[in-house]
Amino acid sequence: MVLVVGGFHEKDPLGETVNSAELFDPATNRWAPAASMAFRRARHTATLLRDGRVLVLGGVSSSVDPYDWSFLAVGELYDPRTGRWSETAPGMGARQGHTATLLPDGRVLGVCGQGEMGPEPSVKLYDPAHNAWSAARTPRIARDGHTATLLADGKVLVVGGIGVSAKELAAASPQYLTYSLDPLSSGDLYDPASDSWTFVVAMHATRWGHTATLLPGGLLVVGGAYANPGHPELFEIPGHFWVTGSSVINRHGHTATLLQDGRTLIAGGFGIDGMSTSWIYRSDMGVVQVSRWGAVPTGVALLAALAVLLALIWGSRLRLSLRKWLRWGDPDQWIAS
Repeated sequence: MVLVVGGFHEKDPLGETVNSAELFDPATNRWAPAASMAFRRARHTATLLRDGRVLVLGGVSSSVDPYDWSFLAVGELYDPRTGRWSETAPGMGARQGHTATLLPDGRVLGVCGQGEMGPEPSVKLYDPAHNAWSAARTPRIARDGHTATLLADGKVLVVGGIGVSAKELAAASPQYLTYSLDPLSSGDLYDPASDSWTFVVAMHATRWGHTATLLPGGLLVVGGAYANPGHPELFEIPGHFWVTGSSVINRHGHTATLLQDGRTLIAGGFGIDGMSTSWIYRSDMGVVQVSRWGAVPTGVALLAALAVLLALIWGSRLRLSLRKWLRWGDPDQWIAS
């Protein structure tokens, strides 16, 4: 089963958030409503825990009438056995644009994001077994819109996003920094065993809103705003260096899904051809385009159908007008008509 929660309202995609949830059953190809969350939220994270529950953290809650916009500090847990939501203990702090990564020991690592006062540099650990939070060591850079990937050795690789160094954050006004953050190409590696951060070599491009997919041979990073040109990059884990691909994929806010045969499907997103092309990554071929104008023919067909319908309606009206004119007009005009 797949649980989909929250987001922005379809009638107001940039203003009002929702607290609704739905369950998709791939066996029956059907959707069913699930219990709603206690809070409306978007830009949150949803993490599947080892016991089958889903941990939802952070995000923003907004309404249009009356207008209200706030950051959420309270997390929620969904239990599929009971179909109910429960609130977590406080401790994450209000933030959005963060990441939440499940660690091998069952804890969840929440990294940075944007808080009510600007960049949020803190990192928190949630223990679902005891419903308790603890503080982790702060990285050298506060990030928003980054990715965090659990590697095979249990460490977490955080790359990209927009942000500012901890020194600049301490020296400057958080409100000012909220509007002057720089896109990042840097990366930090977190070791939960020692609660320590180490920096890794930077990517060749700055990225925000990208995807990071763990493959047997490394970490595949695709797209992202500020990536110019948008070449995918592969982080070679043993050697800790980046390899740039030859293809150009200019998009952000897309998805990258690791398939069962080891390939990676890149689809959707904002950017050039983002809505009409998809890509496949193969370790032996790199990135290849698998479809073009996939979504456009549907739109063209709808426009064509609408045009035909309007033509039929207009043509019918024209024939009715002509018949009425012939009926009541000058009989000498009948032959000419």
